[in-house]
Amino acid sequence: MSERKQIVIFARSDGSKQVAAMMQKHDWYYEMSDDHNVWRRGESSRRKLMEALKKLPYNTRRFLWDTYAPDGFDFPKELHDA
Repeated sequence: MSERKQIVIFARSDGSKQVAAMMQKHDWYYEMSDDHNVWRRGESSRRKLMEALKKLPYNTRRFLWDTYAPDGFDFPKELHDA
């Protein structure tokens, strides 16, 4: 991530800083775990993350997704329609 993107994210006051932190901490690969407790925590984290993203303007949530989601994680349809 470039230094410029960090400045854009952290200069905003719409909650995107908190959502960016959530995305950095999220276990993107929780669905691959054999441990049900890991899966449960990951699913809970995903639900909270999606709800937080839905509260942001479309352009902000798209920017955050494109910045923090690992390769192979497409922008979810549920965030297009929020």
